[in-house]
Amino acid sequence: SDLNRVEMGDTALGIITSSTSYEYVKEVFGENASVLKLGIANPLATILSVAMMLRYSLSQPEAAQAIEAAVAKVLEQNRTPDIYEDGMNKVTCEQMGDLVCDAL
Repeated sequence: SDLNRVEMGDTALGIITSSTSYEYVKEVFGENASVLKLGIANPLATILSVAMMLRYSLSQPEAAQAIEAAVAKVLEQNRTPDIYEDGMNKVTCEQMGDLVCDAL
């Protein structure tokens, strides 16, 4: 499908990390898309939206659970700047996406 072919960089799940996807991202995030170029955006809402799509639209609850579990595992030790807490690893948008992909 066209959703699978959107140019989103080289990470899985279409996690937004590439400047080549900036125009697409601007459609999603509006004028706040500039935070992506700074690496401070939090990709978790997008990732968890994929889990919701899998669960509720595509009837794939196991895949949805795998994504949710990966996010929960990553959040045990890592945070993007918007949700950073002392004692956690501060990571960029791209790093957060990579960590979630690795946890899958």
